[in-house]
Amino acid sequence: IHWTKHPANPVLDVGPEGAWDSALVSKPRVVKTADGFKMMFVGQNGTRENRNISQFFGYALGIANSADGAAWERYDLNPVITPARGEFGMLWHGGVTGAEAGGEYFAYYTLGSTREDRTGLRIYRATSPDGLSWTPGTDPVIDLGLPGSYDDTDVFAPNVLQEESLFKMWYT
Repeated sequence: IHWTKHPANPVLDVGPEGAWDSALVSKPRVVKTADGFKMMFVGQNGTRENRNISQFFGYALGIANSADGAAWERYDLNPVITPARGEFGMLWHGGVTGAEAGGEYFAYYTLGSTREDRTGLRIYRATSPDGLSWTPGTDPVIDLGLPGSYDDTDVFAPNVLQEESLFKMWYT
């Protein structure tokens, strides 16, 4: 109920000029590990359209690590997930789960666009054995619904919780 703002805010700021995350860091999702904490976050490199930060280009996902949840260090090989060549859209993620007792990490993220003649945001999953090296899935785990359904245009903003071996996803 009662919260105290940490004196070192922000705990993760934008990267240096020209970096993959120089314009924006957002959507942090944190998972507890045996060594502390891992954070996956969205970065944007400042790509602009009509003088505004682009909604469609320049996004990637990165990792930061912390022993105490307050002091964070970016992973040296960021970004860990970027859109494949030719893809564009808002690359947002919905959390990192797994890796308990030596298991695999899972990250769920949205990729795609409703811009021009391209349609549909879809939800994908990436896997990692260590929370640092990620392999993006090639097919969506949640695709567009049937024509006329509530999710026939876009599916995005996944939030995933893991309860033992059961995964639960809420999405828009």
